[in-house]
Amino acid sequence: MFVLPVLYGLLSGSAKSGFVTAAGAAAAVAFIARMVEVLWRFGQRGPEAD
Repeated sequence: MFVLPVLYGLLSGSAKSGFVTAAGAAAAVAFIARMVEVLWRFGQRGPEAD
């Protein structure tokens, strides 16, 4: 995980752009998955939790 900033510095222009795009897409997928998980658990709560 700590190697990624070093690799980012070694990339050329188009590869760097692709790397940033892939990282952004991965972050978006992780955010949406976490949001769905939290909302799913919220919907599964019983009425006694209110």
